[in-house]
Amino acid sequence: MSTQNQRNLSNIGVFDIRNASEEAIKAVNSIGNVGLFITSRETASQVTHMQTKNVGAYISAPSEARFINAGLTIGVNYFKDRQSSESLIVNGRILIEEGVAGDDLEHGLQALYVNGSIFYPSALESIIQSKIQWHNGASVACGEDDIIEEGRWVMDESYLNNLDDDSIIITAGRLDIPDVLPNDLLERKVRSLKVAGSIRLHEENRQVLRSRIHQISNRSRTTVIPSGFQLYDMPVELNNATLQSLNDARMFVDGRVVIERDTDPALLDSSIAAIGTTDILICPEELQATIAQKCDLIQTRAVIYRGELWLVEDELEVAPSRFDFMEDGATLVVWGEFSVSPDVEPKTLADRFEAVHNFGEIYCSQAQMGAIQARMKTSQGELLEYAARDEGALQSANYGYLAL
Repeated sequence: MSTQNQRNLSNIGVFDIRNASEEAIKAVNSIGNVGLFITSRETASQVTHMQTKNVGAYISAPSEARFINAGLTIGVNYFKDRQSSESLIVNGRILIEEGVAGDDLEHGLQALYVNGSIFYPSALESIIQSKIQWHNGASVACGEDDIIEEGRWVMDESYLNNLDDDSIIITAGRLDIPDVLPNDLLERKVRSLKVAGSIRLHEENRQVLRSRIHQISNRSRTTVIPSGFQLYDMPVELNNATLQSLNDARMFVDGRVVIERDTDPALLDSSIAAIGTTDILICPEELQATIAQKCDLIQTRAVIYRGELWLVEDELEVAPSRFDFMEDGATLVVWGEFSVSPDVEPKTLADRFEAVHNFGEIYCSQAQMGAIQARMKTSQGELLEYAARDEGALQSANYGYLAL
C-alpha cells in the first residue's frame, strides 16, 4: 500500500483513537515512542496495519469513558451533584481521600483504567479493586495517619525532625536523600517507607532503611550512593576546564559521563580519586588506563572510543562531505536517530568509523548496512533500511495528547 497520503507519528504522550473513523486510522502508517495508546472495542481491530514501536502501555476502554491526563484526587464532594456513574481513564495517579463514602464510589464509579498508582483508604479496598478494569502501577491501601509524598521530594534532617515518631511514609514519586542522615534519627522517626517510585540513598543509611523499605510497585527503583562519594545529579562532561574545579573528588554521577579526547591525563588523575555512574561512561582510548584506576570498568557500562566522538542524541543525517573533513577515524554513539545519506559509499563508512555503538536508530541503505554491521560494537538499538521509514509518508512528531 502506498504511503504517499499517510502519516508517520512519533513522540506522543497519549494517542487516543477510541472515537476515530476508519479512514482516519488507515491514514496512520506508523507510530513510535508513545507513552499510552488508547483504543476502544470498536477501533482495536482496525490498527493491525499500523507499525508500532516503543509503546509504553496499551488500553482498550469504552469510547464514552472520560479521559484525565493528570493526577486525580477524589474527595468527599467529588460525587456531589453527579447524576450518573462514569468510567474514567486516568493517565496519572489517583488519590482517594479519607472520608469518601463507599456507597459514593460504588454508585459513582463504573470502571477505572489507570496508568499510574492508586492510593485509597484501607476500608475501601474491596470496592476499588472491583472497579479497576486495567491498571499499570501500584495499588496502595493507606492508613489514616500514613503520610503520602508525591513528585520529587527530599528527606533531610529538617524533614525528619518534623515527623512524629514511628511514622509510615508512602512515596509515590522520587525520593532523594541528598546527605547522610543520622541513623538513630531515622530509626526513631520512620517505621515504614513504602516505595511506589524511586529512592536514592547513601550507603551509610542503607542498613537502617533496608528493614523499613517496602517496594510496592514492580517499577520501584533504589539507587545507592557509595560511601564517601559526592552525588552529581546530572550528566557530566569532563575536560580540562571542568576538572580545574575538582581535587581528589569521589564522584557518583546519576547520569552519563563523557570524557573529552584532549583531556590532560595528569589533570584527570589528580582531580578525580574515584568515579561511578548509573548510566554509561564514555572515555577516549588514550585515557582508558587512567580511568581504570578510578572505576571498575568491568562493573561499569563503558564505551571506550578511538578518534573523534560522534555522539548523536537527537537527529543527524550525515552527507558524504562530512567525511572529507575528518582528520582521524571516529567512534559513533547513537541514542537518537542517525541517518546515512544514500550518496555515502559503504567503503567510506568502513574506513572512517572505528566502532559503532547503537542505543537508538540508524537508517541506511542495504549496501551501507554491511559496513555499519562490520563496525558494530554495541547493538541495543535498531539498524534499519531507509524503506522502513517510509519517506513518502508525512512525518509528524511531538504531541502531548493526540486524538484522531
